[in-house]
Amino acid sequence: MPDYQIKSRKTSKLFKNVMVEYDEKYAFDPESREEVYLREFVAENKASMVESYKRLKGLLTSQDIKQIRSRYQMTQKEYALALGFGEITVHRFEKGSVQTYADDEIMRLSADANDMYKLLNNNRDCFSEENFVRLMDTVRELQRLQRNRIAHFEKSELTNLTLTTTSAIDVARYMIKKYNHQYDWLEVETVMITPAKLQLLLYFVEALAQCVYQRSAFGDDIRMGKLGPYVEEVAREYGKREKIEENGEVYLSNALHKLADIVIESYGQLELLLLVSICKSEPPCSNKKPDELISRREIREYFEKIYQ
Repeated sequence: MPDYQIKSRKTSKLFKNVMVEYDEKYAFDPESREEVYLREFVAENKASMVESYKRLKGLLTSQDIKQIRSRYQMTQKEYALALGFGEITVHRFEKGSVQTYADDEIMRLSADANDMYKLLNNNRDCFSEENFVRLMDTVRELQRLQRNRIAHFEKSELTNLTLTTTSAIDVARYMIKKYNHQYDWLEVETVMITPAKLQLLLYFVEALAQCVYQRSAFGDDIRMGKLGPYVEEVAREYGKREKIEENGEVYLSNALHKLADIVIESYGQLELLLLVSICKSEPPCSNKKPDELISRREIREYFEKIYQ
């Protein structure tokens, strides 16, 4: 290709009786100062227009469909048959064909592993026994991960916030005050956070930080204890108390503040024994010996699967 400049601009076209605005790619010749027609951009620009149309009409985009299908490690044909579609239907949707709202609803349902389990079972006659077992194993694994998706948040809303790594003690102080404060109106001392529960909630703050930002909420090591993950510095500070109180102000970065709140509002509502069970039965803790270091990489890889 000659030395053209590749540029992008907002443009609008009528598609299916709807005026659609989308990003159009084009080539520009700096010598002649003129736009240059390139055939290779025609299909790409049409795909961009169709994707914008789908978003405008509240439909899954081609990329959305591909991401759902990829979660189940299915080919386009396998995914189509699992949903009860024709063999090449998903191929057409991913290439730019516009699906009906009925087909769109089925694909949206399939994003939930429990619904995909039902869909795949309903259409098991479309597969050989070997392929059905393979696909069902993948779906069951995603069901297991989905059961541990305790927190509810939109990654897109969090990635705009800045996360600054701090100490586990600072995060612990904030969480103690926040956790205890939300039950103030009950006037019952037994709902105050315990050292054991604090340690597990700190672990989940670190897990979400790794999942969303690929960096640490705090720099302290996390090790495996009798009741699950723990931070030694926090254990020394609070471990011998039955109930914990903190009244001073603690300032965390916007992202860390938000992650701590999410953990308290979700994982914090669960009983201690359930939190222990979740931690000890799942990677990255399930194969750890007492006091063994739990790596950030293991935490990140596992929780990215849960909250993908």
